Formats: sequence, structure tokens, C-alpha cells
Amino acid sequence: MLVSTAMLFYLGSSRNAEALAKVRREVASLGPEPSAEQIKEGLPYLVACVNEAQRLCPVVGQIAYTLPKGSSATLRDGLVINGPVQVLSSFSNWYRDPECFPDPTRFSPERWVKTEEEGGATAFARKVFRPFGLGRHVCLGEKLAWQSLKANMICFIRSSSALRYDESAIHSDSKIFPERVVTNGLPAKVVRVGLEQQF
Repeated sequence: MLVSTAMLFYLGSSRNAEALAKVRREVASLGPEPSAEQIKEGLPYLVACVNEAQRLCPVVGQIAYTLPKGSSATLRDGLVINGPVQVLSSFSNWYRDPECFPDPTRFSPERWVKTEEEGGATAFARKVFRPFGLGRHVCLGEKLAWQSLKANMICFIRSSSALRYDESAIHSDSKIFPERVVTNGLPAKVVRVGLEQQF
């Protein structure tokens, strides 16, 4: 629900009207009754929008690890940590680092659909982006979550709905868990839009 709220928040913003139009066109291209396979394997721009929403409003951005006695970990700068010790890996710090994600506070799905050579996310940025965790701490429901997120957005888009809200009153705030949330639960009005506004 948190990611869906963030998606609706960012796609509902007047600054992101072009992104919403692209998602609408992509969903329309599936036809009237898309198969589960089409939903699972398709919708690259919608996936990029979900990635951006998760990058800007991560639910989980850190994982605690215990390095047992006799083990070690080498950090990116070459520093070696020897166990026994508890380590908190906070990969979401990279999400708002301009060296990793240029213009990090801007909602930019294009960074996920473009290659690194075209100005998209770098290989390092893609490596540190772990919205569902990693290793033995990865979310067991990740595949189901992706299908649910896609299905929710398809239903919303197909209903010819749009959100209207006071953009000056709503933003994302820092929290402990989830790390960032849309303020006030995104009080918005769901409105029907005409076909000429959809595509």
C-alpha cells in the first residue's frame, strides 16, 4: 500500500503529467484483457515508475547483519571490518546521493528505462537499488508484490481515474519505518478524466 500511495502521489503531480500519459499509453497497449504473462513480463515504463516511487519513498532501506567471529567484510572504500560485529547496511542512503542518482529528488522513471550510455542509472546505482532487500533478508513476497503493484496501477489507469490534490500541502517526509512516507496519507479526490486527457 505504501508504494501504491507513493506511485499515485508522484504520477498525480502536475510535474509528472508526461509520465502518467506514458503509463496510460503503455497500459492501453495491453489490449482489453491482458494475460498474466503480459502483466508479469511487460510494462517496462510502469516498472520504471514503481522503481522511482520506491527509490524516493523506500519502505525498507537498511538491513542489519552479524559478522561472526573469524569473518570479515570489505567496504567499498577498501576498509575491512572483522567479526564479531553487528553491521547496519543502509543502501537507501545512495537513493538520494547525487553522485549515484543525478537530481536525486526528482521523479524520473527514464533513469530506469534508459541505458547508462543514454543517461540512465549506472550499473552501480542499479546494484545498490534494493527496495525488497537482498540476500537472506530479501522479501519473500517480492514477485507477488510486483504483480499486485502492476495490477493495482492497471485497474486505476483503466478506470479513467486521476488524483487531484493540493500539491503545495503534500510531500514526502522522513520516518524510521517506512523510511519516507507521503504526508497525511495523501488526501486526494479521485476524479474521472475524459478520453482526450488519457492518451
